[in-house]
Amino acid sequence: MAVIGIDLGTTNSLAAIWKDGVARIIPNALGKSLTPSAVSISDDGTVLVGQAAKERFITNPKDTATCFKRTMGQKFYYQLKDKNFTSIELSSLILSNLKRDAEQFLGESVTEAVISVPAYFNQHQRKATKEAGRLAGLNVERLVSEPTAAALCYGINEKPDMNNALVLDLGGGTFDVSVLEFFEGVIDVKAVSGDNHLGGEDFTHAIAAWFLIVNGIKNPLSAEENAALNKASEIAKFSVCDRLSPHDANISVSVGEKMHTALLTPAIFKEIVSDLLERLKKPIKNALSDAGLKSKEIDAVILMGGATRMNVVTEFAQSVFGERVITSYNPDETVALGAAVLAALKEHNSELKETLLTDICPFTLSTDSLVPDGNSLKSNPLLICVPLIERNTPVPVSIVRRFWTASLSQTSVNIGVFQGESLNPEENVNLGNLEVAVPENFREHEAVDVRFTYDINGLLEVEVTVVSTNFVKKMLINQAGSDMTEEEIKDAQEKMNELKILPWEEEENRALLERGMRLYEETIGDVREKVSLLVSQFESVLGSQKPVQIREMAEKLKEFFDSIEEDDIW
Repeated sequence: MAVIGIDLGTTNSLAAIWKDGVARIIPNALGKSLTPSAVSISDDGTVLVGQAAKERFITNPKDTATCFKRTMGQKFYYQLKDKNFTSIELSSLILSNLKRDAEQFLGESVTEAVISVPAYFNQHQRKATKEAGRLAGLNVERLVSEPTAAALCYGINEKPDMNNALVLDLGGGTFDVSVLEFFEGVIDVKAVSGDNHLGGEDFTHAIAAWFLIVNGIKNPLSAEENAALNKASEIAKFSVCDRLSPHDANISVSVGEKMHTALLTPAIFKEIVSDLLERLKKPIKNALSDAGLKSKEIDAVILMGGATRMNVVTEFAQSVFGERVITSYNPDETVALGAAVLAALKEHNSELKETLLTDICPFTLSTDSLVPDGNSLKSNPLLICVPLIERNTPVPVSIVRRFWTASLSQTSVNIGVFQGESLNPEENVNLGNLEVAVPENFREHEAVDVRFTYDINGLLEVEVTVVSTNFVKKMLINQAGSDMTEEEIKDAQEKMNELKILPWEEEENRALLERGMRLYEETIGDVREKVSLLVSQFESVLGSQKPVQIREMAEKLKEFFDSIEEDDIW
């Protein structure tokens, strides 16, 4: 029974299969490779998926859902007529469509798939993707990051002897970066980074926002007007950023009873998306830094994702990496083809017996620990995240670390499990908690060993051992994303209303602290530990309210932070 590879995209989705020694795109019912990731309900209640739904989005935007990949793993509902759908349910409709197309193409039942996800999808988002597959009748044991899938496609076709490659994946809604090494059939993932809220849709929205400004339109648009503007902006985007012949585009949209127009030129487009192009740099720098490489050590830069068709993106990549940028692959199909390769590897296909793929853990996995007074980010003791498995660690991996009870006579410990780069547990994704009983000890603190084991399928096993008794308790992290209840939403709104505004005179020091917290998230290893220590010391000095010491410590912090960010990665 065939296992297919699926690229479940923000804008378009497609499937592929490894057959007769090559990965092939599976055509949909329209004979096309791309199926728009859109779902709509017609007036008679019929569910429309793909191109039909995309067309309906212009005429009936209220009854059509698009870009729902961006809310995967969240409790967010899309109302289509009298029905509410989650992103999981909408995605399952796309997957069902792809499954049906594959069965028609192959002439056999399809029950298993490898699905690609953005490299920076967290555990909740990955689980939501698997759940969508399950609802579609697909067993999804393995997910693959989108840039890793693209690298597989490149590695199988090019068969590079030895080189470092950088994959830039700019799709409709997400941007991912992977650094990989190819050596004698081994494809070794070194590092990943990304931005889950940066994609081709954002370039379209930038044009729409510009159009409203130049026409002086301030009143909110109706759903129909907004859909028309987005469509016109998308068409204009294709004109002004065509790789071969970028040219001016006239945008005409009726708002109210008046027809508004604007002329978008390639130069204007480049200007209005300059901040989006700037955002491409940070994930690239992070991935290179985590991989321990400079840009000059990259031998090939693979562009993938439909948004890399824009000349401004290609020019950006070429300005940094020169002739090493590869544009020969179809950016829309590369991920699906790579997912098909991984599906064949999963089946131990004899034609790929000399190919080996390694992977990494995309996010830091931590537990929370109490910081004693005097080494705290605040004046009082608080919980911070202590990394066990840092991001971009090769998997499978198993790491153990010892902790002690916070107080004498303590009878239990609560092991929180978090995913993310923040020092603050509340800013990371809480994957679960494990309550473990410990002996009531009035003489000394009890020790517990916490072990995290992370495998290539993204499953995390948490094992806690009470050292004095050898009692062991385990938990497998394999849960769906957390949903917010109405009460939780209300509590969050009240919390926002109760926030106090930072006094003006404290802004400079607070900005320095926030920079430190950001650098803590962006760095790893010894540098991360030093950032944490210096930020803690600065917090203590601020608590002393001694201006001279505060200024001296602030200068010390600034000098260290500058030294980190001035490192010549490019």
